[in-house]
Amino acid sequence: MNELVVLLDREQGGQQRLRASRIEPHILFKISDAMTWLHQVGLIEDTMYDLLVKYIEEESQATAASSS
Repeated sequence: MNELVVLLDREQGGQQRLRASRIEPHILFKISDAMTWLHQVGLIEDTMYDLLVKYIEEESQATAASSS
C-alpha cells in the first residue's frame, strides 16, 4: 500500500508520519477547516471556536518542533 484516504486530518503530524513511511495521504478535510465551517454556520460558539483554534495551533507547533 502506498496511498491512503484520510477523512479528517487532526493536524497532529500524521501526514508527515505517513509520508515518512512512504505512504501518500489524500486528505479530504482538515480539522481546522471543519471547525471554521461549524463556527461559520453557527454550530460552535465564538468562545469554543477560539479555544479549538488555539489548541489546534499549539498541537501543530508541538508536532513541528518534535519532528525537527
